[in-house]
Amino acid sequence: MHVEDRHGVDELRRAARSQKDGRMRIRLQALVLAKQGHTAEEIAAALDASRRPVQEWVRRYNQSGVEGLRRRPGQGRREKLSLEERDQLCARMEALPRVEDEVCTLRGKIFNASCKRNSASCITSTACMPCSIVWAIAV
Repeated sequence: MHVEDRHGVDELRRAARSQKDGRMRIRLQALVLAKQGHTAEEIAAALDASRRPVQEWVRRYNQSGVEGLRRRPGQGRREKLSLEERDQLCARMEALPRVEDEVCTLRGKIFNASCKRNSASCITSTACMPCSIVWAIAV
């Protein structure tokens, strides 16, 4: 695997050690191994990564140097909720249940002792999911 001669192995190793971002540290370590002559498969095995990302990191380094390894805007999974929707969901989950909710609990807290359902089953029912579960589904 060809790696452009932009930085020496020692320089890349020092940069990896001083890096606070774990992803960036792994990418720099991959470059160190690539400069030492290891294959993408060997590097992937050593860093517990897949071969394809290792090849992509080397390509980005060859094209743009260390800056090419940084996370670019727009990468990663998109949120399903807008900030406004997320704020509304959090506010709603912090509020008391309403009659139209048809539940006696939000966030696993029982607010209506006279609920027609059994309290223990209500807490575990899908209609009365804790906020963390609802949040995980929403995002």
